Amino acid sequence: MQINHISNQNLSVESVARRPLPRAPLSATDQAVFAATEALNRALAEAPDVRTPEVARGADLVNTAQYPPMEMIKRISRLLANNWDGPPE
Repeated sequence: MQINHISNQNLSVESVARRPLPRAPLSATDQAVFAATEALNRALAEAPDVRTPEVARGADLVNTAQYPPMEMIKRISRLLANNWDGPPE
């Protein structure tokens, strides 16, 4: 008994190994145009790196002995314990 593993007899190794033809270079009309890019870059350059009021608020919270509240710590620990699947394998 002979078993032929090729299901399509017209398929050859050459047709499978043939690489696609290289694509023609893009023309100027194929380029995306972003009109607002310049304005966005200016706005990003003018934006401050640090929001001073938020940094001050964070520093105040860190210095507060009651932050985070004990109730929040208990709730987070319960959530972690209830959803913990054990150490990663």
